Amino acid sequence: MKRLVLLAAALGVTVGANAADDVELKHSGEFRLRYLNDMNPTGVDNASDSAADFQHRFKWNITARKGENLQAFLGLIHGASWGNDVNAGNTNPGVIDGSSDDSLTVNRAWGWWKTSDALSWKFGRMGLEIADGSFFSENDWLDIPTAHEGVMGMWDMDFAKVSLFGLKAAEFGYQTVGARTPDPERNLYGISVDLKNMPEAIKMANLLFVQENRDETGPGGAGATNAQNIGLTVGGDTMNILYKATLGFQTGKIKDRSTPVNIDLNASMYDLMLGYAMPDVMGLKITAGYHSDTGDKASATKNERWDPMYYDVHNYAGLMDVVGWGNLTYWNVAASLMPTDTIETGLAYYMFSKTEGGDGINALSIQSAAAAAAPARGFTGTTDKEIGSEIDVWANKSYEGGFKIGARYGAFMPGKTLKNSATKVDQTISQVFLQASMGF
Repeated sequence: MKRLVLLAAALGVTVGANAADDVELKHSGEFRLRYLNDMNPTGVDNASDSAADFQHRFKWNITARKGENLQAFLGLIHGASWGNDVNAGNTNPGVIDGSSDDSLTVNRAWGWWKTSDALSWKFGRMGLEIADGSFFSENDWLDIPTAHEGVMGMWDMDFAKVSLFGLKAAEFGYQTVGARTPDPERNLYGISVDLKNMPEAIKMANLLFVQENRDETGPGGAGATNAQNIGLTVGGDTMNILYKATLGFQTGKIKDRSTPVNIDLNASMYDLMLGYAMPDVMGLKITAGYHSDTGDKASATKNERWDPMYYDVHNYAGLMDVVGWGNLTYWNVAASLMPTDTIETGLAYYMFSKTEGGDGINALSIQSAAAAAAPARGFTGTTDKEIGSEIDVWANKSYEGGFKIGARYGAFMPGKTLKNSATKVDQTISQVFLQASMGF
C-alpha cells in the first residue's frame, strides 16, 4: 500500500516536468467531508439512541491526452470513516471501500481512441451514466462510485448519439456446486441511443436495450440467466412546465439448476415527474412524482420482481436512502427555492408502499436483523403494503473557488409493513447530515 501511495505522489510531482511535448496532462478532483447523525437508526424502541460518524473522501483524476485522437484517464479515491483507521490503533478498522480505510482505490482507469470524426472507443474501468440514471448511474454520492469494466463504442451522428457497450459485470471464479460451470460470470451487452435535434420542449430522449447473460451455480446464484432490459426516457420543459417519464421492461429466462426449474422473467417499472418553475419568484420549483415497479408473487415458475440494476440510488426514493427500488411504489411532492444566486433550499415529502404485499422490500439502511439477513427481500413477515413516509429539508450554499456546504434534516416514519414485522420497526428514524466539499 505504501508503495502505491509513493508512486501516486511521485506521479503528481513529475506531471508536466517529464511529459513528452506532444502529451498534455491535467489534474482534477474533489475533497468532501460529511457528518451524519442517525437518531434511532434501527427504528426499534429501546434500541441504540444514535450513531454519529465523520466520513471523508478524496478523489484525484489524472487525464493524459496525446493529440486529438488518444486519451487516457486514471481516477484514484481514498475514503475513510474517522476513528476506524488502522493507524489510530483500532484492532477492528472500519470498511468503506472493501478493504480498509488506508486503501487508495483505482476507481477509474480507461483509454479512449477516436478513429474518425464520428466514431470513438473507450475501454477499461469506466463510469456509465445513461439518461436520467434509472438504469445506469455512476452513483457519485456513494463513497466509492459505481464502475464498470468493458468496452464502449460511441457513434456521434446528426440525429443521435449511439453507444454500444460490452461489460464484464462479475467474474465468480470456478464453481462446482450443482451442474459444473467452468467459467461462471455475468456479462452485459447494450445499446443506448440519445436522440438529437428534437423539438425545443424535449431535452432528453433515450432508448436503451441491455442483454444480460449470467451463468453461475455458487451461493446466491440461480443458474443460467438470459434476460433483456428495455428502457425509454423522455424529459424536458415547455412554458415553465417540467416533465420526465421513464418506462422499463425486463423479460427473459432463468434456469435454476438447484431445483431444477425454468423461471420466466416478467417485470416492469415506470417513473414519472411533473413540475412547474417560476424563475422570477426566487427560482421557485414545485414538482410531483410517482414511481412503481413490480414485485414477486412467489410463483415457482415466474419472477416478476423488478431488478434495479445500477440506478441512481440517492436521487430516487428519498434522500435518507432508507428503501430502494424493487417491489416499490411511492409518490412524492417537492419544492425548492433560491433566495440568492448561491443559496438553494428545499423540502420534499414521500409516501412509500409495497407494490406486491406478499413480497419483501429493498431495505437499504434500516439496521435490523431482518434487513441485514436479506437486504434485497427484507421484512417479508407481513403482507401489509404500507412501508412508511419520509420528509427531507435541505439547504446548500456555493462559494467562489468551488467550495460548497450543505445541510439536511430527514425523518422516516414507519408504516404497517415495518411495524407489524418480526423486528417491529415502529419508531421514527431521524438523520442530520452536513457536508462540505471542494472541487478543483
